[in-house]
Amino acid sequence: MSTSNDAPAAALTPELRDRLLAALGPDRLSTDRSDLQEYGRDWTRVYPPAPSVVAFPGSTAEVSRVLAICHQAGLAVVP
Repeated sequence: MSTSNDAPAAALTPELRDRLLAALGPDRLSTDRSDLQEYGRDWTRVYPPAPSVVAFPGSTAEVSRVLAICHQAGLAVVP
């Protein structure tokens, strides 16, 4: 998850992480360095990956919950 160049990046606070964990469960949210590198990679390989967290939603309802939480917190989402 990243932000545009015009706005400062929103931080993944412990509270935000807890909300995402509650929405998805611990097996569908990762801050593991290897996951951040792999899933945060831009297909062009020009930009280095820099996500705060990687979410693995299992349904459209979970996608909706994650997007709502991130929107409320000002955290940008990159699919």
